[in-house]
Amino acid sequence: MKKKLANNIAFFTLLITIIAVLGHIMTPKFMVKYNLANTKNGVYTMLKVEDKNSLDMLVIGDSESYTTVSPLQLWEKYGITSFVAGQTAAKLSESRDILEVALETQSPKVVLLETNSLFRADKEDDSLQAQIAETLSEYCPLIKNHDCWKSPFHGVHNNFKGYWINSDVEPCNAGDYMAPTDQREAICEQNRQIVEEINKMCQNKGAQLVLYSAPSPVNYNYAKHNGISDLAESLGISYVDLNLENDKMQIDWATDTRDAGDHLNSAGGVKTTDFIGQYLQEHFQLKDHQNMKVAKSWNKLLKEYNARSEKAIQRIKSI
Repeated sequence: MKKKLANNIAFFTLLITIIAVLGHIMTPKFMVKYNLANTKNGVYTMLKVEDKNSLDMLVIGDSESYTTVSPLQLWEKYGITSFVAGQTAAKLSESRDILEVALETQSPKVVLLETNSLFRADKEDDSLQAQIAETLSEYCPLIKNHDCWKSPFHGVHNNFKGYWINSDVEPCNAGDYMAPTDQREAICEQNRQIVEEINKMCQNKGAQLVLYSAPSPVNYNYAKHNGISDLAESLGISYVDLNLENDKMQIDWATDTRDAGDHLNSAGGVKTTDFIGQYLQEHFQLKDHQNMKVAKSWNKLLKEYNARSEKAIQRIKSI
């Protein structure tokens, strides 16, 4: 009995030691360097390696965000420093939490919130099990990033300041998906409150919140546009619906979507980023950082980004 107890103690001591050591080794720089942070929770890790107060713009939201705003493209053309802190299938509360963490080390002038998650149910798990798991994850990076080991085995190596390069093509027959109507799709009260919280967080940090909708026939229609417009007006903030800007962007739903109109691929992402860059130039006084200290690291990453982006665009054109 004593021997069994001793063995159990030894086993758990060894397990805790291994977890602690791995947690110590898995620093943000280590994880980003070896492509271990390209997961849903990895966005927290990637934000931590950004120089303090180096980002003039943050983008939050679900996967529609990291397929429509390319920070490296904005950097090359305008010298804007930005980061897309989007998460796959993110609930609005998750985007709020990411923004809260980002604002601990960053002082952005603009925060873009992609609006798809406004229409996603957001029930926060306040069970004892969830609270214990959250507490453990805060003190043990290995637990918080438990899925990080998957990324090297799934070809996940193309993350650039939160943006994902994608060369898949699956056409979409969009039709007149934004046909005008007076109908309004309701945004639940909980999500309205979370947007209000996000807006207050931005105001307290001196940032301007802008709502934007990514081009997506699968996710958007004019009734949703009306509902979001009403919310933006009630908060006194700007709303940009890219679904109504196709005359300027020229999204081709035969080639520019990777999954039949749900998300854009890189060909579409270039067009939306170009539009957003022009919008930022017209409405905000964002600095050009190309002659500043951060330029060296951004330009180094830009070379890799341009090579991979061009390769993706060429593949799309060939399909």
